[in-house]
Amino acid sequence: MKSAAVIDFTAYMEQRSQPEPLTKHAQPSYSEELGIAIQTLIQQLRQSNPFKKPFI
Repeated sequence: MKSAAVIDFTAYMEQRSQPEPLTKHAQPSYSEELGIAIQTLIQQLRQSNPFKKPFI
């Protein structure tokens, strides 16, 4: 069973794969958004760690 964090991250990446609107210059770069997504994913993994031991 996938955790909510994995599902959220998958949905996020699917959303990012959609064609960009013409206002791309007003949005954060792909690498910035990816960095934020990875940080968020790590935070969610730390919070939902079923083993109660720090592994990240």
